[in-house]
Amino acid sequence: MDSPTLTSTTSSTEMDSPTLTSNADERLSPKFQFLRSKGASVSDIVHLVNRCPRILVSSLKNNVIPSFELVRIEKIERRQWVI
Repeated sequence: MDSPTLTSTTSSTEMDSPTLTSNADERLSPKFQFLRSKGASVSDIVHLVNRCPRILVSSLKNNVIPSFELVRIEKIERRQWVI
């Protein structure tokens, strides 16, 4: 039996592709697991997806993880400036 497919429609202003079709187990679950492992709550993830739906189609390895690390490093550097 095939894995379930998630299909969602968003406005073309939010994403280049008006329709998102993705295998949830292969494409979405690893992103959510990564964010949860970094301390994001379910509501944090929902908020992130609402603000940046592109995360659903972005590569975990090439976009999501590097972006997370960049934000984390910037946050650490700002904290050092404040101290």
